[in-house]
Amino acid sequence: MTTLLFGAQWIHLAQCVLLTGAFFLLLLAGQPRTDVMRRWEQRVLCWARWLMIVALASGAVVLAARTGLFEGRPEAALEPRAIWHAMLDTRPGFLWMVRHGLLIVLAAFLFPGGDVSARQDWIAARSEAFLLAALALILLGSAGHVAASSDSPWPQGIDMAHLLGAGIWVGGLPPLALLLHGASRGTTAPDPYAVRTMQRFSRVALITVLILAGSGVASAWLLVGGVAGLVGTTHGCLLLGKIAVLVPALLLAAASRAMLPALSSPTAAPTAAKSSATARRMAVFIALEAGLVLVALGLATAMTVAAPAIHA
Repeated sequence: MTTLLFGAQWIHLAQCVLLTGAFFLLLLAGQPRTDVMRRWEQRVLCWARWLMIVALASGAVVLAARTGLFEGRPEAALEPRAIWHAMLDTRPGFLWMVRHGLLIVLAAFLFPGGDVSARQDWIAARSEAFLLAALALILLGSAGHVAASSDSPWPQGIDMAHLLGAGIWVGGLPPLALLLHGASRGTTAPDPYAVRTMQRFSRVALITVLILAGSGVASAWLLVGGVAGLVGTTHGCLLLGKIAVLVPALLLAAASRAMLPALSSPTAAPTAAKSSATARRMAVFIALEAGLVLVALGLATAMTVAAPAIHA
């Protein structure tokens, strides 16, 4: 049952992170003006609909697995009465209902589509989607180890800031890689829309990585306790593994940031071809970065299942 809970939580967390990042990147990029960029936006929205379906399905599995663990009987995961009891009479169950209510509202906005060609409508639709996805993501921090470690609201705020930073940075990487790949075909210079989006995301990502680092250190201080907890417990070893995975991801991010001047070079034919090649290379680096940080999300999920190092 613990293995099932880990797998379902990893999938659910990844979907919520990717949803938050996708809608944030759409807002950051702004309303597309060309057919190529409109097609990219529609692909991101189609992808978001599938992410929504998987998020709701994996969330249902998380609730069932938690019910089995809460009741101490694996068969309770399939009993409607036990699941209803876990939803109404436990804090994680109540938070689950709130979060999935937000996801259902987001699905109601997302699936019908609608005409958002007017700038005000476009901004309102994308802002609402981002806020709903972000709220559903950060509420995961209300049921984590950090929030349970103290009655003070600060630990819970630390966890929420960490999750929001992960959503903006990690979730924005796959659609950004898709954007750069689609904008760099042939030998023409990349679409200015894609270049501007990459420049904006690079600045935001730097800030979010600093927030992630600060909130991560604070969480480790609360949950690990010292060197013994770091190297002598499962929770601490998972944290070390997470850091080991994030280091090459951050190196890839630094390499992509270093390519920005070449990406926005003038549009003369030889330079345009070089800029297009740079955009394709950046798309590969960003895709690899996304893969690594999704592995780090799995290790972070395993940390929520394992007992905190300070208690072990």
